[in-house]
Amino acid sequence: GTIVAAITLNSDWDTTAITGVTFALKATSGSGFGVDSLSANTSGQALAMARAQRFRLVLVDAKLPDLDGIELARQLRETNPDAPIFLISGYFHRDDIEVRQAVATGLISGFISKPFLHDEVRSIVRRALA
Repeated sequence: GTIVAAITLNSDWDTTAITGVTFALKATSGSGFGVDSLSANTSGQALAMARAQRFRLVLVDAKLPDLDGIELARQLRETNPDAPIFLISGYFHRDDIEVRQAVATGLISGFISKPFLHDEVRSIVRRALA
């Protein structure tokens, strides 16, 4: 199936968030999309997964324990150059300069603010995989 990766912090709030992303992706799968989701808690795990398989879509938390999400997006681009990457954050905002620059240069495809709605994630997945 199509592999969607979600990389988030390993904290109680983010565990809930990643569960929400996974739920949203499974609900999308039930709508005729073949979506397999993987999750990683560090950029190192995410990069290892990206070297082992091709992602069709990546959801990256802005704040990771070993690297920030924008830098991780840069590194993911090397192994998955065509995969849409969406930054998820409760720290950054859609209009922050770093986010705007990352979107303008094509580094990321978009931004999802926390807390997010399951429908928002499903919609992004549907559009990105269409």
